[in-house]
Amino acid sequence: MKKYLLIAFAVLLAGSLGFYFYTQSRLDYLPEWYEPDASEPAVSMPEDKLPESPAVPDEEAPVAVDTEEDRTPARKPAAAPAPAAKKTPAPQPEVTAKDVAKTLQEAHTVRIRQDELDDLIRTTLEQQFPGKSTEFMKGVKSTIAEDKVDVEMVVDMEKIPWEDLPKDAQFARGLIEQFGGIKSGSELFLKISGKPEIRENELVFGDNTLVQMGKISYPLKTLAALPGVSDKISRIPLSKLGFKQLTLEDGAMVLGK
Repeated sequence: MKKYLLIAFAVLLAGSLGFYFYTQSRLDYLPEWYEPDASEPAVSMPEDKLPESPAVPDEEAPVAVDTEEDRTPARKPAAAPAPAAKKTPAPQPEVTAKDVAKTLQEAHTVRIRQDELDDLIRTTLEQQFPGKSTEFMKGVKSTIAEDKVDVEMVVDMEKIPWEDLPKDAQFARGLIEQFGGIKSGSELFLKISGKPEIRENELVFGDNTLVQMGKISYPLKTLAALPGVSDKISRIPLSKLGFKQLTLEDGAMVLGK
């Protein structure tokens, strides 16, 4: 399963960059859910906007005289009770491909929520690229419905460790180089949207599956027609994945042996 997730990731990158360098204006798009790691610079107040110095009282101004009443200390108000400390729930460990395989082996079925699918993508990439995945995978968000799965990613193309990709995914780099390479600071939004189905002992995506980069989208079957791609992503043997059943629900997918 891990290997095919990586190959699918490479295919998505290669197809996306096919249009990258002549449709740049339509690719400069990032989703609303993505928050770049950038801190706002401190804003200093212009000198002419600074508040004026407080006025100095006139020497002839009347001076207030305190009385015995004024010298009587005022009663302090009762201190308000301290608010109860809020309990922060402990963070849950991220789901890994090993966790999914173990649950399938023991229970013969596993339910993966859409946030756990995000975990699965992140942990798979981190396992393949230790200490590097967070440099190029800037964000991921999955949405699962009964009729489709959407996986959205923001990727820093310049920081992908291409030399560490599996051999079957190296074709992606060659395709990208044909289109002029990767520009500095090329942060790109990618999305795949479609319904995965089980057909004849293979995992396939529906004919209406779309791949999107920036604001541009095109059918996955167009990408699958590229040399060397079809056998790797359009049709994946179930024997390589460890499950034989797949059901989609609102917010989750269920895998079964």
